Amino acid sequence: MQRVLVCVLCGSERWINPRLSTLLVQMALDARFAVQLEWVYDARPVDYARNLCVSKARSGGFDWLCMIDHGCAPSCSPLDVLATVPSEVSIVGLGAGICVNGVHKWNIETPAKPEVLGKFQEVSRIGAACLMMRSQVWQRIKGPWFRWVTGDDELLSPEGGKGEDVFFCDLARQNGFKIWTHGTSPAGHLRTCDLTEIVMQAGRR
Repeated sequence: MQRVLVCVLCGSERWINPRLSTLLVQMALDARFAVQLEWVYDARPVDYARNLCVSKARSGGFDWLCMIDHGCAPSCSPLDVLATVPSEVSIVGLGAGICVNGVHKWNIETPAKPEVLGKFQEVSRIGAACLMMRSQVWQRIKGPWFRWVTGDDELLSPEGGKGEDVFFCDLARQNGFKIWTHGTSPAGHLRTCDLTEIVMQAGRR
């Protein structure tokens, strides 16, 4: 039986999505996997928090790591995704809506000719709101796996840099891994409203 570490990134002052709370109970009781839940509290900045999750999975000898942000609400169990994952797939994320400079869009970048394996489709980059990776990733790639990169200017401004999840996707691809998403319904991404719902209504992809 494969061992899965499920890390929920949250803080002592942050709520956890009610739909996510229900899903976590279901995941803990899923007899197909040996699941361990862990709440990663107040780990800042975000690249440190994500690297901490990978380190916990590595030191615990887990087969899979599933990271879920506190405001993420997957519409299906990530374990349903892992139950059907092809052997070629080592990194898979669920799509979600985001807001960048006032523009609502998906957290996915797709190559011109993506590979398709059943319900799994190749992407070039995906956000880490709900991200799963096999142990082969941390066995092959030395950390840090996530790094927030600022622009190379006097102010170290965000422009010209990259977020920690984009850094991870680029690093993984440089080390021979492909990034995948799953053709299920997207994960809700809640702040004061569900950004995924806004993106779906706008029809942007």
